[in-house]
Amino acid sequence: MRGFLSSGVIAMLSLQAMVSGCVFRGVRRDIAVVQRSASIRGTVTRDGAGRGDILVVVYTPGASVAADVFTLGAPGQYLFTLPAGDYRVMAFEDANGDRVFEPGSELRSEVTQIQVAEGENRGDVDLHLSPNSGTAFDLPRLPPPGQRAVPGLPDIQVGTITTLDDPRFSADNGRFGMWEPIAFMFNVGAGIYFLEPCDKSRTPILFVHGIGGNPTDFKYLVSRLDRDRFQPWFVYYPSGLELSRTADGIARWMRELQARCGFRRLVVVAHSMGGLVARAFIERAAGGVVPAIGGIDTFISISTPWGGHRAAARGVERAPAVVPAWRDLAPGSPFLETLMGTPLPRDLHYYLFFGFAGSNRSPLLTGANDGVVTVAAELDPSAQKAAIRMFGYDETHTGILNSSAVAAQLNALLEVP
Repeated sequence: MRGFLSSGVIAMLSLQAMVSGCVFRGVRRDIAVVQRSASIRGTVTRDGAGRGDILVVVYTPGASVAADVFTLGAPGQYLFTLPAGDYRVMAFEDANGDRVFEPGSELRSEVTQIQVAEGENRGDVDLHLSPNSGTAFDLPRLPPPGQRAVPGLPDIQVGTITTLDDPRFSADNGRFGMWEPIAFMFNVGAGIYFLEPCDKSRTPILFVHGIGGNPTDFKYLVSRLDRDRFQPWFVYYPSGLELSRTADGIARWMRELQARCGFRRLVVVAHSMGGLVARAFIERAAGGVVPAIGGIDTFISISTPWGGHRAAARGVERAPAVVPAWRDLAPGSPFLETLMGTPLPRDLHYYLFFGFAGSNRSPLLTGANDGVVTVAAELDPSAQKAAIRMFGYDETHTGILNSSAVAAQLNALLEVP
């Protein structure tokens, strides 16, 4: 939450007459796009021991290029988001890593034909790999890793190398991702960005920004890292989207990166609402939407509203159109109840950072706060119970990301596991 609902956004939610109608037209348009999309998911199993990754492929009849590919390191669940239409789904074992099916030497599944309508979610498309999987078939050419050829849906940036001065990481684009999440994915680009090629000898630190934020929010903390030992990766996502959808996406992208980069350890550092997204991702990485993503041993949340935010609830009640993430942020929401009711993995080291340098001038921030989130929400009892240690700072909601004390403590915790 880069200054979650600060800079006048609280006022915009509380006094909807002050909000431009065109903003909410964009929200309505994006919500309609999400509601029209369909999903296909299922579980992949196989005979015997495995050789290489499993590639799950979805394509339309007669296509020269497959619509999308989901990479699995082991049998488990897959997920595709697609426009309504007629599809074929199959999986094969890529034993030699060339992303081409080799008949007779690599296992494959039968081809499943499926038709999905707008808004339909099919969760029963299971596939089984075996040496003899029936009739011959023509498999389209696969798109490059991290890309997809889905008409009407954007590509995802998975391991795109850039700098923190990338114009995509502007404050305006971060806010755009809250108000128009689908347009953000087409016009800006969601995914996971690198500053250099992945390096197996260095531990990746996955930084997750908050609502309206962007990767540059972590510029100071990144500048204090030992770059000989750690490599920063940045989740950049449309922060107005449902948090569960974002967590599903991150889990999928990180599974692709684990197959590609082979990291053995992963640290997750998240700010504000990004802490909610990160925790949902970690729960999925433990074996939910995708097979377990190994090596996640440290999670550090900074100024996260574990108890929700009253401004989000006010927006749900009063705004002409509701940004989907606001529903998840509202105190007592089904998302928060499920999130906080699901224990973190037992071997995860979780540390809670919070700030308290705010004031009581906002009617939505009663009691101690950091200027954006109340201390009570930061120190929700369920979050305290999950934390190994908690660290409080006399810092504001965004100032905490530029604190030398926070940077020093974060680096000290990186040495723990």
